[in-house]
Formats: sequence, structure tokens, C-alpha cells
Amino acid sequence: MVVRPDQVEALRKASVESFRSRMRQHLTALFPVICGSLTPAELDNAIDHGIRQAGAQGFHTESTVCRYIDLMFLLGSGFDTDKQLPWAAELLAGSQGNSERERMDRLYGRAMKYLDSVAGPRNEYIRAAVERFATSLQGLARPSSFEQALREAYPEKAEAVGECGLTALIEEGAGKARSYGLSSPEAARLIGALMFALGGSFDVDPKLPWAAQCLQGQTGIDELSALKNLYGSAMGFLAAYRKETSSLA
Repeated sequence: MVVRPDQVEALRKASVESFRSRMRQHLTALFPVICGSLTPAELDNAIDHGIRQAGAQGFHTESTVCRYIDLMFLLGSGFDTDKQLPWAAELLAGSQGNSERERMDRLYGRAMKYLDSVAGPRNEYIRAAVERFATSLQGLARPSSFEQALREAYPEKAEAVGECGLTALIEEGAGKARSYGLSSPEAARLIGALMFALGGSFDVDPKLPWAAQCLQGQTGIDELSALKNLYGSAMGFLAAYRKETSSLA
């Protein structure tokens, strides 16, 4: 029996669609607020992005790709390059000689250890942090010490990131704001706060499409209006996420 190239491609597409369908159900069960905020097309885009990113890191089996996408939802879609999580890049770069499963076990295990330290044994740290971010995000943009404001908002994560990590985050936030044409100190602090809360690549995270829409769709509007749009969208997301975390135990 000879299998034609078009048949091979059809089988590949069917396999990817089957995996995508199962991932939709899996992610919706684990992350109902995030998935509920996405259209079906946006959720598929996030899954496809995860498949590509996992492949770029050498993960191709369904089990390792699934866990990689889980980590993207837990840590941010750019967790592998996030300066707040230097251990992720180090583990991915330093375990190239191991099998996929061994590499993923090591990465996933380290991520769970990190999440235990920043989320708490019963998720109490993250519940409190989400509450503070959802009710006082605007306060993080005050002119006083921004680093101290981040520490007060989420002390457990600030401790895990460390002083050098926070300094790098603040600098990166200012640079990211400028890349979008936002030059004010308030813009730098808001961008930095959202990087701290949602991940260093929140602005291009496919599971947070509102961020890209606000930052990339600001042509023709002034900076204050752009910041208000971003702030309002972030507050809406955090308010919904707060409801989800309040049920965690």
C-alpha cells in the first residue's frame, strides 16, 4: 500500500485537530476564567502557539506538549524567556541530552516547586495577591517606590523573583512601554505591574488577547486614553480571575 503525500498531510491535520479538541476540554476544565474569556478561535490560537513553542523547545509527544501548554497557562506564554523565571531557560538549555519525558519532568517539577512557593499550600498567597492587584492596580502606578509597591502587592512572588529580578523587570517594563510609544512614568509602571502579575510577555500572550489589542491598537489615540483602555481591560480580567481564585482551596 502506497500512502500519498496528500494522505499523510490529511492524517497529520486530523491528528492535530484531535489533540487540539482534547486540549480545549482539558484547558477549559483547569482554567475556566481564562478560557471563558477567549473566543473558540482565540483558544485554538493559544493552543497552536503552545504546540509551536513546545516544538521549538524539543517537545513533540502529546504528553509533553500538553504539560508545556499547561505551564504556559500557569506561568505565562513566554515563561521560557521570562527574566522573572530564569530557571526555566536554564533547565531547557541545560537538559538537551535527556529524553523528552526527563526534560519535561525536570521542568514541570521545578515549576511546581516555584508555584508552591508563590501560590501557597492552598493557593492562599495567590488569592491574596489577585485581590490586591484587582482592587489596587492603580495604586501600583503611584510615584513612590515602584519596587516596594510590587513587594507589597505580591510579597511571595517578589521574594522568589529577588531584588535583581525586580530591578530587571522594572527596566524591561519601561523599555516595553517605550516600544509601544508610551513614554510616561505611569505607563512604565503599569506595564511593569502587568508583567509582574501576568508574565513578562503578557503583551503578546495569545491567551490574553485584550493586552495586544490595547497596546497595538492605540493608533490615533492619546497616551492617557491608551493607558485607560489597558487599565480597564486588565481590571476586568483580574476581577474575573479573582472570582475563580476565591473558589480555590
